[in-house]
Amino acid sequence: EKPAVTQIRTLLQQQQQRRRSFASWLWFCFLVVVWIACIVFGLYTLCFYVRAIGMNKLEYWDLSRPGLYHKERWDSNLGLSLHFISASYIMLLGTFQYVPWIRRKYQYRFHRWNGRILLLASLVGAMGGMYYIGAVGVSFEPRRLANVMNMLFGISVIVCALNMYYCAAWKRDYDQHKLWAYRFSGIFMGNIFVRMCTVTFRVVMGSLLLLGSIILQYIFFIPFILLAQTVWTSEHNINSNDIHEEKAAISSRLFLVLAALGLVWLVVALIVESLLTWIPLMITDLTP
Repeated sequence: EKPAVTQIRTLLQQQQQRRRSFASWLWFCFLVVVWIACIVFGLYTLCFYVRAIGMNKLEYWDLSRPGLYHKERWDSNLGLSLHFISASYIMLLGTFQYVPWIRRKYQYRFHRWNGRILLLASLVGAMGGMYYIGAVGVSFEPRRLANVMNMLFGISVIVCALNMYYCAAWKRDYDQHKLWAYRFSGIFMGNIFVRMCTVTFRVVMGSLLLLGSIILQYIFFIPFILLAQTVWTSEHNINSNDIHEEKAAISSRLFLVLAALGLVWLVVALIVESLLTWIPLMITDLTP
């Protein structure tokens, strides 16, 4: 090759390596922020929703979002109860599956057994939530769009959970297991993102709240699955064909910029939602 071509190729490889490093750093920051958000949200789910279940005061669910409790529908209440109980486990203990030193040190004693319980909780929680959506649906607008997106969320959780277990327990393909685990974490990143942005959109957008909720329902968890896929691909040094290399580089840069902006929004939303919604409901007195 000519020296100029070699120099250009080396420069492109360096830029690609920087993008990979930035993507990995961005992914780590996302994991830290979402890990904190999952712990806070898990405590909120446990201390509010599950506590109401334990006290047989399901009507208090409506303090969080009016229309969750349906007095005449024991079946939908059961489905949502299973969803809340499972979600609290996933948010509180499922997040520890992604802590590297725990995974290395306690692979047999914690990671595998916790993973099996996580699989069960994911299936039960997803099916309970999907039954609730099918039976009564959400109580806020746009209802049809929100119902469809929540159904897709439940299906995605089930698909990822089953593939994680299949790749690890049956195929012994831990590389693919990691890929599905990344996708699984991406799904819950999107879920947490929607939860945290509820109050933030209300504060920032005001009268445009309806438009904001529509946008949220459309984007939901899909970009976070793509982010997980991008990080896994970067870690495995999988490159595009030379013909599409420059186009892929431009798309990668744009995606990383959008992801960085999303991280900033995520931090702000975590603070706002925790202070204005989650923590106040966690300490709510449920006694008559």
